[in-house]
Amino acid sequence: MNRFKDKVVLVTGGNRNTGLWIVKKFADEGAKVFMCGSSEASTAKGVEALVTMGVKGVIAQACDVGNKAQVEALMDLIEKEAGRLDILVNNAADQGLGLGPILEMDPDAILKVMGTNVRGGFQVTQAAAKRFFVKQESHGTVVFLSSNTATRAIRGRAAYCASKGAINSLVRALALDLA
Repeated sequence: MNRFKDKVVLVTGGNRNTGLWIVKKFADEGAKVFMCGSSEASTAKGVEALVTMGVKGVIAQACDVGNKAQVEALMDLIEKEAGRLDILVNNAADQGLGLGPILEMDPDAILKVMGTNVRGGFQVTQAAAKRFFVKQESHGTVVFLSSNTATRAIRGRAAYCASKGAINSLVRALALDLA
């Protein structure tokens, strides 16, 4: 089972929950996997979890996907260590938990969630696409994880629901522009 042998993969938010299992699956299938979490501590915790799961060889670096300089540093690491990127999995997400009821929520809270979920996904995709189309001979694959909350509301999660709807629209636009 080496369906991704010799492929280079980046999983954002690969340090916990679904991201851990995505990293594990790619590693089990032979890929060279890079992953990031939003902080040094969360990234280290993810690496520990992966080791416990029997996953070895994953290259991890903290990267707040909403921070363009950190995204570029992560892409530079991938270029230095692997020479290319074949697959990007945009999994990083701010779930927008604990923001309070809509009548009390600070409007900036929506921007924080959008900063990770939409802007972050866009920035990582843009940086990857520049490498796919400019620096590499081969093109790559971009995957975004969304949610059924893009079309269905959950009480107290307006920022998260809005961000997932925006991701779905962003993906359609990116597909058209990058095709």
